[in-house]
Amino acid sequence: MQREWERRTQCISCCIEQCRLNGLRIPKQRVILMPRNTPQQLEVALFRAREEENRMRIRVHRHSLAADARMFAEDGDMLRARQYHQWSVSAENDSDSFMSDED
Repeated sequence: MQREWERRTQCISCCIEQCRLNGLRIPKQRVILMPRNTPQQLEVALFRAREEENRMRIRVHRHSLAADARMFAEDGDMLRARQYHQWSVSAENDSDSFMSDED
């Protein structure tokens, strides 16, 4: 479990960097503050880390879809632009709504 924790924290760091590069708000990382002294605490922290990582990945993906929609619109391909825009605002890509952003 310790190896997974190290891998998850690396992945979260990469997601944070992707958010910064794309100009997105960076969600607060509550998992870093969670205790990990016992196997049970580590398991709970890993679950939270998986959630936070997944939500950040969805946030970056949603931003990418919106950027592609803008690109297609600029190129005059309005059908594709509408499709990508709809994907970017679909409920499937809205799973990070419970994460709070850093101020």
